[in-house]
Amino acid sequence: MRIDVLEDGSFYRVWAPAKINLFFEVLGKRPDGYHEIETLVAPISLYDRLDCRFFKSDEPGITLECVDETGRRRLDVPCDDSNLVAKAYHVWREEMKKNFFYDKPLSAHVKIFKKIPTKAGLGGGSSDAAAFLLVLKRLGGVCICRDWLCEAAGRLGSDVALFLEEGASAGRGRGERVESFKLPELWATIVKPSFGLSTSEVYRQCSTIVGRPRRSLDDVLRALRGYEGSCFAEFFSRYVFNRLEEAASLLWDGVDSWKSTLGAIPETLVAQMSGSGTAFFALCTCEETAKRVATAVRASGLWNSVEDVFVVRTL
Repeated sequence: MRIDVLEDGSFYRVWAPAKINLFFEVLGKRPDGYHEIETLVAPISLYDRLDCRFFKSDEPGITLECVDETGRRRLDVPCDDSNLVAKAYHVWREEMKKNFFYDKPLSAHVKIFKKIPTKAGLGGGSSDAAAFLLVLKRLGGVCICRDWLCEAAGRLGSDVALFLEEGASAGRGRGERVESFKLPELWATIVKPSFGLSTSEVYRQCSTIVGRPRRSLDDVLRALRGYEGSCFAEFFSRYVFNRLEEAASLLWDGVDSWKSTLGAIPETLVAQMSGSGTAFFALCTCEETAKRVATAVRASGLWNSVEDVFVVRTL
């Protein structure tokens, strides 16, 4: 993630990317109540911006603002301690208290300029938390090691650790066991319908899809590592998969209609829901074809039910 340090280190500006799940398999429910998953995630060129200010205080704490690109307050994003950014701050403060040589009781004010849609499966909240953790690591210096970052990310949420990596990564367990994966650049059109789904509600439906033949992330990674052709996007499109589509379709009939609509556009190689939805991505061969898909979406009969459309590349 890009982090700019301003005003003698008291002001940090960081760009937090969204992600798409290029592969997602649900292996079953764990004893701790979470689901065991395997996923291949790519960050994309769609960002939230976080302006983080730090100042000394007798009673350290954090305050949050969340606005859209025009500066209007976003009512769909909590600005209390339920926000993952606030949770990241409190986890960091606990760690700092253990280091007796750290004598800077700092408070924080974070203003989030929100561009990544919510209830989309694009990981905006998790990415914001990971971005703030990376700022805190820079602020804390030697007190914060990489192992602590990964452990803290796992405590905050299943997706957060995936955003600590540069580029694509494979996630296992709850998503907190992460390994980097080198992936050539891909272009896609992101479509966010106006309807949203709760991640927890989608996962509750996973019990109904237990017993399906499983797909293996290792098989996908092995195939991708062995690729030597000239059009990676076309080759990769055959491996794109998301088990959560089946669960989401039990809550919302738009899954099938959006997938078929995007898939029917000639420039689309494959259409897929990202994560728990409701955003979809249409994988394309290049930027120009992705732009044509976006134009086709805007001209379609479903345009009135669209919140936003983005043309993006993987990072």
